[in-house]
Amino acid sequence: MSKFYDEAIKKLDYDERPLCYLKYSLLTFVCRRGYRPGILIATNKRVFFYELNLGFWHTESFLYEDISSIEEMEGIMRKSIVMNVNGEVVKICNIMSGNVQRFMAIAKDNIKVGKGRG
Repeated sequence: MSKFYDEAIKKLDYDERPLCYLKYSLLTFVCRRGYRPGILIATNKRVFFYELNLGFWHTESFLYEDISSIEEMEGIMRKSIVMNVNGEVVKICNIMSGNVQRFMAIAKDNIKVGKGRG
């Protein structure tokens, strides 16, 4: 595991288990184009983002019951994931490492379970 991953899991809830993670870089434009490193974690409760943004750590998460769809996209060089969350499209590009197929299977299984609760 990486130091980045170790820092990210410290931000999870006490009853939350990380099941799979992917490392990615997010293209941003703040004064100039640049990439921000990040990690995407599928847990037993949600999809959790942890990234470094202009020297500060930023987290964002989406409960499975709020995700209506999640798809894997194949780019020329790298894979990406597109989610529909409460009517908003969330796209994670430049996935650099991790088992995308396993991540997708875990997320899709949990989305089905989350929809069954509502």
